[in-house]
Amino acid sequence: MFCIQKWRDKLLQLFNFRNVIYYTLNFQNRNKILFQVQIHSFVNIHQGQWLIQNIFRNFMDIQYKMLNFAHFLNENMIIKGSNIGFLFTHQIESNKPFSQTIQEHNNVFGLSIKDQITRLISCGKDYFILIIEHTNSNLIVEQYGYRICFINNNQFTFQPYNQSYMNFYCEKNDLYHKQNQHLLNSNRQDQCCIFQQVYNQKKSFIFNIYGRVLQIIRVSNDQSLNLGITYELLQLKQSIDFGNRYNPWIYGIISDDAEYIITWDFDSEQIQIKQFQINN
Repeated sequence: MFCIQKWRDKLLQLFNFRNVIYYTLNFQNRNKILFQVQIHSFVNIHQGQWLIQNIFRNFMDIQYKMLNFAHFLNENMIIKGSNIGFLFTHQIESNKPFSQTIQEHNNVFGLSIKDQITRLISCGKDYFILIIEHTNSNLIVEQYGYRICFINNNQFTFQPYNQSYMNFYCEKNDLYHKQNQHLLNSNRQDQCCIFQQVYNQKKSFIFNIYGRVLQIIRVSNDQSLNLGITYELLQLKQSIDFGNRYNPWIYGIISDDAEYIITWDFDSEQIQIKQFQINN
């Protein structure tokens, strides 16, 4: 665990992963809780230097044994994505491994949660985009994908696997429709890199990786006074290239204020910290 102070990183604490593959590390700011998700269903929850909870279920069916990501849904709930769908589990208060399982969706790789936590969207290998709220619905897509994120209450973007474009969806009459496509400038094939698509509202940036290139895309509002509508314009502001060499695993996280991008990739085997700068 590191702390960035005056552009220097300071080691605060060291965790021993014991040669086990971990797919995600998440930090909950309010209660200073860190949790790790292993590839085979373990969830370790740390508070300070102590391991305060270990959640594990010895599944009989091998299809349960792949966890792809995990996020805090609220202070008391963690939502996890796996190849059987979403698995909801209480964080600390409950000893039950899972409080709810949604199996209408499988091989889930991407998730986005609306700020008010009233709606979730997800994508995976089953060619569905699942929209979860009080009344669930889904969209059938031509190509599965790993990355999806909300832009605002009624708009989201979706990155199909190995396609050099990003789809833009809008809600109209309580249904989502694909409005347009945004081309991604890369001539390389997409890799199975677990780097979630992120939209930062403070800076109006989408962070999306494709073909070993992290693209920073600005979302700008353009008011049409004559038509009385608002539509979104997507503009590429910067690209971070991870090179042409074989680099299948690229992990990353964006700070809450979008001031820092922190990445680790297979080729360099380094944690790289990049700071946002405004060019005059």
